[in-house]
Amino acid sequence: MYSGSTRQRAEGFSLIELMIATSIFLLGGVSVIALLVYALAANYRAKVEFAAVHLSEQKIEELKSLPFQDTRLAIPGCPVDANGELDFAGSPADTHSATRLVILQASRNSTVQFETRWNVSLVADKKVITVATQASGLSAQVRPMNLKIVRAQ
Repeated sequence: MYSGSTRQRAEGFSLIELMIATSIFLLGGVSVIALLVYALAANYRAKVEFAAVHLSEQKIEELKSLPFQDTRLAIPGCPVDANGELDFAGSPADTHSATRLVILQASRNSTVQFETRWNVSLVADKKVITVATQASGLSAQVRPMNLKIVRAQ
């Protein structure tokens, strides 16, 4: 019913439109996968940090329960750096360190070994107890979690 010229109607997609749509779809898919990988890594790191804090809290509670004059609170223990945080660069003091294997995810048999170190320093008539726990052997090293309490007689 066209007068004079024959005009074709375009039906479907052209090859260029299909390639552009596929590129946009792939870009979105890759972005979602990258976000998922980042979220899984952040979740694992949070589990490791939570376990480290929990182990430090357990050690602080154990040391708090000791009598003030106990021999385990008499010697300094592991060295602290200029910021007052425990130094994990050197070798640990035998009497003021412990290692523990923790299961992070039982279904995957995911275990991480943690090292806990502590220091007791005397300030006036009070003892400052510093405890830190660090995961050992991880490719993405997590900073040690340092906790401190001040204990009076």
